[in-house]
This record gives sequence, C-alpha cells and structure tokens, in this order.
Amino acid sequence: MKNRGKINDVFDKMIHRDEFKLRLLLTNSCNKNCVFCLNDFQNKPEKGHPGYFLDSGLALIAITAYHNVAVKLGYRAQVYFSGGEPTLHRDFEYLVRAAKRAGCRVTVNTNGTFEPHLLNVLREVDCLHFGVYEKSTDMAEKISCLNGSVQCVYSSKDPYVDYDFVRFYLQYGIPVKVFGDLRENPALYEAFANSLRAKFPSDKDLSFRFIGKQENRGVGCSGCCKNCVTLKAAWVFPDGTITHCPQKPETMLGERPHIWAWVDQMNRIEQLHRTECNRGS
Repeated sequence: MKNRGKINDVFDKMIHRDEFKLRLLLTNSCNKNCVFCLNDFQNKPEKGHPGYFLDSGLALIAITAYHNVAVKLGYRAQVYFSGGEPTLHRDFEYLVRAAKRAGCRVTVNTNGTFEPHLLNVLREVDCLHFGVYEKSTDMAEKISCLNGSVQCVYSSKDPYVDYDFVRFYLQYGIPVKVFGDLRENPALYEAFANSLRAKFPSDKDLSFRFIGKQENRGVGCSGCCKNCVTLKAAWVFPDGTITHCPQKPETMLGERPHIWAWVDQMNRIEQLHRTECNRGS
C-alpha cells in the first residue's frame, strides 16, 4: 500500500462506487453508551426497555436473498454485523457462520466487550472493527490478537480522540480510522485530519472518512440533500425494517406477511441498483 501524503488522497469520494452491502443491525441494545456512536442514526432503547433484537430467521433469509441479488448484479457479497452491540444477540455466532457459509465477506463492528466464547468465531470473520474511546492496553492486545482495527469519531466538542489516542493504538500496529462528527462543521474534522496526517505522514495504518457530498450518489438519493454516501447497502434494522438508506427507514410491517414485504423491498433495492448501473454505463 502506498503512503498517503495529502489529505485529499485520503478522502476518496468514489470509494463505495462498486459496492452493495447487507448491513444487519442485530440489536439497538448496547452495554456501553458512547457519546459518538458510529450508528448515531440507530435509536437507542428507552430507559428500562431491553431493546430490540433482529429475528434470527429473518436475518438468515436476508443473508440468502442478499447474496443472490449481489451475485446476480455482479457485486461482491459483503455482510456487515452491527448494532447496538451485535455480539449481544443470542444467535450472533450462528448468523456470522451462516454468512460465511453463503460465501459472503463478513465484517463485524463491536465495542470489544464480547464474551470469551465468541473469540473463535470472531477469528473467522474477514474484518473486525472496534469502536473504542479509551487508551487501554488490554483492549489493544485483544484487538491485535484478532487482527482488528479501531474506528472512532472525532469531535471538537468532546475530543476523546486526540493525538495521544491515535498514537497509542498505532504503536501496536493497529489500523486506526478516524470519522468526523456529522453534527458539527466538517471543516473542523478536516483540520484535525490534516494535523494527524502531518504528525504521522507515512503511516499506512491511519485513514479517514470523507464526510462531504459524495460524487457517486445514486438514484436512491433522488430528492435528498443529506451529505452522506450513495445507495450502497440494504440496511436491516432490529425491528425488521429494511431500507436502502438508514436516514430514511421504511417500516415493512403492514398488511402483507413480514417476509414478503422484506422481499418486495429487496427487489426494489435491486431495481435501483440496476437503474444506477445502466445510467453509469
């Protein structure tokens, strides 16, 4: 991998151009309460509520249906397990292995608090992201053991992520990806990213996330002015909702049986992708 010098080389506006992922948010429950959760669009459980957990049967059908669509459209099948904290789901291990058996590339986003019995299945995933906001030797050793990476959000309001934080994990050879807080001026994040790149000018394990308006916004983004990435995934929420955009969830609980509503929505997402592919050809 070549070293990245300028910040413009890091903010790749087209990085998701040829991707179509399935993102399974297994639960909205979490055993931590990070101020800057990467899934800040996911509603947390109300106080005293145990939270929602995605039905395992629906998750399996989602994996199969998605894999078939991805193969048909020529995309690499990629399944992301997230939440909340996905390892809290009672069938987490089974669902991860089901996605692997289907031939999907599997990514897991976790806060690192999972039980020891899950270590074996986590060693089998293709990509393991840890959302952490503290400098912890134990956590660093756990991440290194599992060949994981750190993903964190920088905010000027509460700078848990600073130079020392980044340096701490880089010294273990752990890749660190710094996101920006979408609630504030992106210029603040870009300035911090530039300063980090200046301090670690040739470190290939340090990367960032472009947060401006993507150049590859698809037909699914028609009429939307939000500065987020294009149609790149099928999102399944803990209540069974499926949508192409996590900012605009579409409830699938209606007169039709739940699974058929799910299939209808997957077909709609497939058609959006076909339209976008034809438009770009």
